Amino acid sequence: MQLIRNRGDGNAIEAGPVFQTEWGWTQFNLNLFWAHDAAARRQNQAKLQWQALHRWQPGWRAGVQGFAEPKSWRAGPAFKAALGERAELSVAYLWGNVYRSRSDLFSAQLQWGF
Repeated sequence: MQLIRNRGDGNAIEAGPVFQTEWGWTQFNLNLFWAHDAAARRQNQAKLQWQALHRWQPGWRAGVQGFAEPKSWRAGPAFKAALGERAELSVAYLWGNVYRSRSDLFSAQLQWGF
């Protein structure tokens, strides 16, 4: 479950099952979310997130990632790298459409365990 606070735009909540498995050296993720946005005209919608990452070397994974929502989708390459024992960097470049308009997205996430 994820709670989202948007200043001036209202609040949102996302909840749903998250699935992860490994087959050989490949990790698969599938997330199915129901989202409720208190400020949007269409308050409820379904969201799909998926990812497949193959382990190339210890600490390095590469694969594909995608997102789908009503009238929107994005997909593209994704990479993960371990930075020491506690840190991990994930990057992805996704392209597709959002409400029938071309959309590109670059995302980067740094996780630090403690």
